[in-house]
Amino acid sequence: MGKKKNTGIPYETLAQKVFSEILNQESVRNIQVQHNVVLEGRTTSHQIDVYWEFEVGGIKYTTIVQAKDWTSDVPQGEMLKFKAIIDDLPNQPRGIFITKKGYQSGAIDVAKANGIILYQLREPNEEDWEGKIKTVRITMHILSSRNTEFNVIPDLEWVANEKKNKGLGEQSFKIRFNGKSNEMILYDTDNKPVCSLQEVIQSMFPRPISVMSPQKIIKTFEEPRFIKTDLDLLPILKLSGVESVFSVVESVEEIVFDADTIVGFILRNVLDGEEKLFDKQGNLRKPLT
Repeated sequence: MGKKKNTGIPYETLAQKVFSEILNQESVRNIQVQHNVVLEGRTTSHQIDVYWEFEVGGIKYTTIVQAKDWTSDVPQGEMLKFKAIIDDLPNQPRGIFITKKGYQSGAIDVAKANGIILYQLREPNEEDWEGKIKTVRITMHILSSRNTEFNVIPDLEWVANEKKNKGLGEQSFKIRFNGKSNEMILYDTDNKPVCSLQEVIQSMFPRPISVMSPQKIIKTFEEPRFIKTDLDLLPILKLSGVESVFSVVESVEEIVFDADTIVGFILRNVLDGEEKLFDKQGNLRKPLT
């Protein structure tokens, strides 16, 4: 079986994604970004790997990109060909050359003399992480609070008086409440809503938070508080307090940030040394320190 031919198309597509991402991070209006475009020059037509138009301050700029997925340095002759394409195109677009390996000195000289920007776009290697933090391990001790049960505490003296006033005698009945704790509202003596039962329970939680085995905590109301029930005989119930069981458990979680999984590609400006990092999908990443 023969060796798979390197068409360069995946690399050209990556270059399109990378430069689109750079423009998206800057204050420019991206008009169009295209891959594999044929432009008509003054003397002939030219195949352009990546072509885009963008606008800055109301002025439209055009840029053409030559992308070479080569394992050897780009020679001077290839840069002269690219310069000839730029010169043949109307409106003199800006030229960018991008490759995986690097450039011969003659190619760099031609680029400098003609305002062509040179980039190296490649996957990272071990030398890139020298002097930088490649792996970060974060151990997190997470405290999780739990509220396993809660009960309202009726004001028994008030209940006894209500039963006496309504002629209920010693009749007993089971009181049920409808809804979740955040839907169960407490009222004052004027039947005005004060807060939800959930808010009361949250205020009971011990502070500061630390590991704690299940513990019952009781809150006694200083002001009269009432809650509605599902009973016709006793549609509202006065409470003396609320009791709830709280606990806090600790779990340990380790998070590992590794540069090999975060950084997929490095884009380096050959002329000024500036580098930008991208993930494996071509999205711009923050530089590593």
